[in-house]
Amino acid sequence: MTDPENLSHRFEEDPDWSVDRDVDLLWHGTSSNLADSILQEGLRPGSHWGSLEVAEYFAERNCAEHGGRPVLIRLPVSAFSREDFMVDEQMVDFPVFDDYDVRAMAYEEVEAEGEPTWEDCLRVYESVVYPHKVTVDRSDIMLASGAPLPEASPAPSR
Repeated sequence: MTDPENLSHRFEEDPDWSVDRDVDLLWHGTSSNLADSILQEGLRPGSHWGSLEVAEYFAERNCAEHGGRPVLIRLPVSAFSREDFMVDEQMVDFPVFDDYDVRAMAYEEVEAEGEPTWEDCLRVYESVVYPHKVTVDRSDIMLASGAPLPEASPAPSR
């Protein structure tokens, strides 16, 4: 597996930073207990996508709520309709990083220049929201350890 940390520039001042140049993949974190329904139904509109670090955080949170093992879903940015991404207001209000103050100051600078875009949110908070259903294949899902998602166990017969 290639190095999944593809938001290496993050919120640092880099005039050349762009999604096109610096982001290949977006990640979503969930629980193995939800994987089968995601494979069957897709991810609901309003799913959160971002860096590997953010996805790992949310995978752990989903496991605390739903049980199971941490699962990561990865898709290339090209799998999405880019003009439909939205700022992740939840992440802006409740970021998951220890360096909250530094990120908040960086985002305030963006806001001072005008309405922040989803790309600004991705750069600073490493997360965006996608407002449409997302179809996922088994090959897009892996355990947080990097291992492939195991096949679902068949229900025991009676």
